Parts: sequence; structure tokens; C-alpha cells
Amino acid sequence: MSLQVNIKSPGNNNLAYVQQVIGPKGYKVEKKLGEGSYGVVYKCLNTKTGIVSAVKSIDLTKLSDNARNKYLPREIQILQQCRHENLIQTYEIFRTSTNLFVSMQFAANGDISGYSKKNNGIKENIACKWFLQAASGLYHLHAKLFTAHRDIKTANILLDDTFKALLTDFGNLLTNNFNELC
Repeated sequence: MSLQVNIKSPGNNNLAYVQQVIGPKGYKVEKKLGEGSYGVVYKCLNTKTGIVSAVKSIDLTKLSDNARNKYLPREIQILQQCRHENLIQTYEIFRTSTNLFVSMQFAANGDISGYSKKNNGIKENIACKWFLQAASGLYHLHAKLFTAHRDIKTANILLDDTFKALLTDFGNLLTNNFNELC
């Protein structure tokens, strides 16, 4: 799942650079969805499959050695293993010398935090449904992948085009023996 591309980076998350890297993989950037400390997420169309996805571009040069060598490998491992209806699906992971790109399921309706702000709260029946869906994804992480999420919040629960809840952001995971801490 890894691809080394030798392209000199003019600013590791510059839109032109990102399109230059992901274009040959069949992705066309439609718009920027958001930005964090280490990367940017773009809405992209895979012109080969017709699937709209979110492509996260992580600037590896901004990560600490600990994040790059400890947390990022855990996140990638879990992203590759996530196969549950309430966990964000990963389609493809590839990298250059400076960036890691993760193509994943596009959540057309944003996150629960944004939904709550836009709709002045969440009705109880909807909140219960989303809570159960997120809990189902969390249970899968715990019981099947032996992983603790450690960053559950409304901004990390996305909503797909049918308003189904999808747990995301696996950057702060604890894997394997987390039960020993309980």
C-alpha cells in the first residue's frame, strides 16, 4: 500500500503539490475540507472508480520523532484493519518523502459537533441512535482489534450521506494490552 514518489515539495500541503502527487493515483482535488496542525483533508474524486473520498495529507516533517515512529504506525495499522459499518473506511495509503496520504470514506454530512451547531442541538432520538452506532464501532475496536481509541468526542464522529455515525481519528490509540490498565 506504499508508494514512494520523488517530487520536490514546495510546502508539503500546498494544493498544487498535493494534486501533483495524488493525480497519478487517479484523484482530483475538489476542495479543502479542513486543516490541523500536521495536515490537511481534501474532498477528492477518484476518477478511476468514481468514488468521492476524503484524502488526508499528513506533513511528516512537522511530526515529532515520537509521533512519526510510535503513533503514526499504530494509526496506519488500525486504519488498514478497520472493517466495520461505524468506523471510517480507508481505501488507500501512500506516501512521498515528506507526506503520508490516506484516502478514506467521505463523510458528506460532516461531524456531530458541526451538526449540533448548525441545528441548535441534537434531538434525543437522533443522539441515542448516533451514540449506539459510535458505541458499536468502539466495541469493534476493543473486542476485535484490541485497541482503545482515547479521543472520543463529537468532532471525531462523522456522519455519512445517510447520517450514519462513523468513528474516526485513530491518532491517539492504545493497542494490544489496554485491558491491563482497566
